[in-house]
Amino acid sequence: MRFSVWHGDTGNWVGDFESEAAAIRGAREAAELGGVRVEDLVIQRNTESGPEYVVGGQPLARRVLHPAIARKPAIAGRAASQGYRKAAAKPLRRRRVGR
Repeated sequence: MRFSVWHGDTGNWVGDFESEAAAIRGAREAAELGGVRVEDLVIQRNTESGPEYVVGGQPLARRVLHPAIARKPAIAGRAASQGYRKAAAKPLRRRRVGR
């Protein structure tokens, strides 16, 4: 299975990669060297039945700019397994301005 990186606005092909991780690295390199915005890129999976959308836009930007985010478990899972306590919601206070 191959992965391709495309520029979403222009439809230009950026590269073809063997894995999703390699495609994310390719998107990072395209942003650094090619001067494109990561938010404009799209990763698709090339299968026998045709291309499938994987990730693009802001979710791709989060993976590219902060790769550790994609590997961390969800907050709810972390709260249960690592002992984080849920913060109680506090009502907002109004501040007096000018007096």
